[in-house]
Parts: sequence; C-alpha cells; structure tokens
Amino acid sequence: MAARSRSLCSLFIGGFGEQGLSILALGHIHEYEQLHADPHVLFPGNLQGRGIHECGAKGALLVHVKDDEVTVERLILDRVRWFDLL
Repeated sequence: MAARSRSLCSLFIGGFGEQGLSILALGHIHEYEQLHADPHVLFPGNLQGRGIHECGAKGALLVHVKDDEVTVERLILDRVRWFDLL
C-alpha cells in the first residue's frame, strides 16, 4: 500500500469513521484496491483498462446498504482485458 493510500485510510478510520460513516470510495487511481474492510476504504478502479499499462480485470463497486449494514460487491465489467505476457 502506497504512503498516500495509508494516509487516506488513516484519516478515514481515525476521523470520518468515528462520525458513523461506513464507506469511503476514493477516485483517480485506476486500479481496484481495498485499503480497509470495516469501515470500507476502497479505490474502485476504472471500468475499462485504457491501454497496455492498465492490465487485469476492471469494473465497478456495487454498494448495498440495509439496516445500517454496508456490503460491497466488486463487479468485473471490462469488455477488453490487457495482459502483460512478459
């Protein structure tokens, strides 16, 4: 986990999480990463790899909220997948 990701995760858990928030979905990073599970701190990634530098499965997060319980499901939605063969 990059230092920047750790800082964001610590900020949420130490501050926002105490306010009763259950999920923080961050943006800009094109690769899925779960930084923390409870509370949820995630980079959802992007829907489709934009070139050979964005390998692997891409998709979105479907967030379910019921009776104050939050569950997150990762949906793989890419139509074209890039692989590094070397």
